[in-house]
Amino acid sequence: MEKYVSYLRVSTKRQSLGLDAQREMIKNFVAANGGDVVSEYMERESGKNDNRPQLNEALAECKRTGATLLIAKLDRLS
Repeated sequence: MEKYVSYLRVSTKRQSLGLDAQREMIKNFVAANGGDVVSEYMERESGKNDNRPQLNEALAECKRTGATLLIAKLDRLS
């Protein structure tokens, strides 16, 4: 069974509902493709800020466990 680590990011406090939409997209992907989300990392950071400690933790967990990183949209990484 495929293992996934999810990464969610919102830029502002007003985007909290964006977290639910991101979770739903990831849930739908996993339901369609199989596997299990083993952990979730979330942070509130502006896209202008390159310092993303939770993203770094998520990537490190993927390397340690062989999991695949899941994000709802590519713009969550930029």
